[in-house]
Amino acid sequence: MYKKFHSNYISVDYDKNKKPLFIGNFFKLNYGPSIKGFGMHYVNHDNNLHTPGREIIIEAKDSTNAIKASKLILASLILIDSYMFINDKIPEIKPFLNNKEENDEIEFYKNGMKDFCRPGILLACMIACKASFRRKYYYALFKYQLGCSLHSNTIVDLDPYHSPYYKLSPFIDDKIRMGNVITLFYSVIEELGLEIRASKENPSFIKKNWNPLVKNELENRLKRSGIDINDEYYWNLRSTPTKIERYLRKQKKLSLLGKAQWAHGYTRDSKTKIVDAILLISWMRARVATHRLSKSNDLINSISIYDVDNANQLARWLLIEKLGFSKYFKKS
Repeated sequence: MYKKFHSNYISVDYDKNKKPLFIGNFFKLNYGPSIKGFGMHYVNHDNNLHTPGREIIIEAKDSTNAIKASKLILASLILIDSYMFINDKIPEIKPFLNNKEENDEIEFYKNGMKDFCRPGILLACMIACKASFRRKYYYALFKYQLGCSLHSNTIVDLDPYHSPYYKLSPFIDDKIRMGNVITLFYSVIEELGLEIRASKENPSFIKKNWNPLVKNELENRLKRSGIDINDEYYWNLRSTPTKIERYLRKQKKLSLLGKAQWAHGYTRDSKTKIVDAILLISWMRARVATHRLSKSNDLINSISIYDVDNANQLARWLLIEKLGFSKYFKKS
């Protein structure tokens, strides 16, 4: 018998989907009553009307399972945003007393939960339910969340029209942290079964060219996962080429298809194929971030926030596609 719990997630775009119930592996999510009060209204720009928020009610066997469901919703919100927002803790879970219970807007704001009254809650609920049925999906979601908590950038930070070029950090702890974040994002790809499967006997590259056996095997796994291998992926390249970029070009691993439409001046962002993007992140994980750092392997010193975002967006997009929610997103 499931019990009801307040989630304190307030959906303001529930009108996009009238479906009243989302079913997860060990929980259900339903809409609660509308939240009355000025602060709980959101302007719907499609029709210029104010939409009152509606709380998501979690139905689960006990509070532990309700908290597990809430954690999946939070991880799904971070997947939607692609960065860690200020409040990285789940809202407070409380038993739902009765269907006529009034939500206290003042208490909601006083407890700092206003970060969870927003668009995207509906989609996060759908993602959380889907992910709850497969261990590889919720492992991937939580690894993605951890990566974003260690380092992620807002969209505006990466927009060359609104933000300056961020220089390489002079601090080694920043570089080690960013290297480990790339490792985490590649681990997300591994959870999805979309990593490069190569060995000393069967390497991914032979004489500076793709090993066709390794490449074809990866492409087949991508196609079986419903991912278009001809999809183009954007790769951040900013300012003067770093030591990492120069090394990649020398080894002919940086296979680019042309400049992005916004590329100009110090912004050299370009397009590449999905398989080539996976190769690049795999290489960075293995050669820059994972193994012992030494003078002879000092590529870590030229790691940038743009390298981290390349890994972030690749892991994010593959996870979104694997979960089957790409129609709700615009690929960056």
